[in-house]
Amino acid sequence: MLKKCLIFFAIILFSGKSAAYDFGTAMGIATLNIPAGADIAAMGNADASAWSWSSNNPAMTAFSKPSIDWKYGGSGTYGIVDFSKGSRISFYSVTGAVKTAIGVFKTTASYFDSNEEMTKIGAESKFAPSKSLDLTWANKITDDLLLKGDELYVGGGTSISNTQINFSYNHKRIIRSISNGNSAMAGFLYKPGEGINIGGFYGLYWDRSRETNYLLENSAHDSSTTDQIKIGASLQVLPLTFLACDYQFLNLPTFRKGQVFAGIEQGIVKDIFYLYSGWAASGPTCGAGLYFTHGGFNIAYMQNPFSEANDYLGRARVLMAMVYGSF
Repeated sequence: MLKKCLIFFAIILFSGKSAAYDFGTAMGIATLNIPAGADIAAMGNADASAWSWSSNNPAMTAFSKPSIDWKYGGSGTYGIVDFSKGSRISFYSVTGAVKTAIGVFKTTASYFDSNEEMTKIGAESKFAPSKSLDLTWANKITDDLLLKGDELYVGGGTSISNTQINFSYNHKRIIRSISNGNSAMAGFLYKPGEGINIGGFYGLYWDRSRETNYLLENSAHDSSTTDQIKIGASLQVLPLTFLACDYQFLNLPTFRKGQVFAGIEQGIVKDIFYLYSGWAASGPTCGAGLYFTHGGFNIAYMQNPFSEANDYLGRARVLMAMVYGSF
């Protein structure tokens, strides 16, 4: 009788365009909106035009603040995504960058894992060890393009990833979903004048997945593509106050969605200590940064940034810490 109930549960939950299909879409949006680092996470993940060491805009790789000149750089990030009705995900990333005569190259390796927790959809979920590798290139293309003293940066990148999600009932695995993803990205950053940035990037993501149902003893293969466009502007309104706002458009397999990201950087001690706050799609963010001549340390907190997953995993809280250095 128990097995029959579990089979019925699996059919309802994981067949056709049912809850599992929607769950996959929700997690896809969440994955796209995971910040590249704690510095930009604290500022509402408004990374289209706001300068930060970590950004999903590949053009930002080549841009640095005028007071900072570096040839080699690196960073390490640790973060926790804690769903109130689901798994607690831990993730780590390591980044290295180098300036060359043809531009700046940057690579990031990331690792994700989680515990097993009961979800709101009646099954236990676990994000098995997952990995991704990103490579970006960017360069300053020209000065005085439209205005005297303006600057234009462009960049591109690609990534590969492997993820696995397991669903269980009473700690007995009933569903395993394995996904292999790739992406291609292109971005720009235009500085018409001092303290003014306009930026944006486009990302194309394609995914091939295999879902195994151990109760029904079958498996299914699927593929999908997602387009992301994010544009934004940022402005130094006061010597120690910097504002940024982005609009993101997602074209997903099932629907289209627009979201807003915004943030503020407020200096407390110039070039040394800054506070941050913002809004990332569906929830507030905050954090702080401590900076030195050749690096810095950032912490960030995000509340409910992945509202699409609320019906399945509950509200998420994100904690991130990052240290970086450049020489």
